[in-house]
Amino acid sequence: MIQKDLIQRLIHQIAIVLARMIGKEPKEQLMILEEYMEQHNGLSSKNMDAVSDENLLSFLNEEMNLNAFQIEAIAAAINARGDVFLKEQKTDIAIKDFKRAILLLDFVDIETSTFSFDRNDLITSIKDKLEQIK
Repeated sequence: MIQKDLIQRLIHQIAIVLARMIGKEPKEQLMILEEYMEQHNGLSSKNMDAVSDENLLSFLNEEMNLNAFQIEAIAAAINARGDVFLKEQKTDIAIKDFKRAILLLDFVDIETSTFSFDRNDLITSIKDKLEQIK
């Protein structure tokens, strides 16, 4: 029951963030995402971006001590940030964010051992965006 409450709270938080981004300029959208990451996970994009892809999971899971559901919320935020960069035609940064989001979501799939339609849909959506970029 506690796990379900945590998941619902995280989904609610990211939904609020995404709703706040609607109609905003890209710079403001990035600020909203940054605020979310810092307030809810104690993580700045600058710190996260400084970590290599190979060390990202250990950084989030071990150094930051974040659980799988927090990592899933971060993946959703990274995906949203990638969307902003894609709209701004910063394709290289968007691709990096999309790949990192998939990396994190794949980890969550393995770590939680539970199937999630929402997570699966998000992974498929990100992969579709990556295909369209190519």
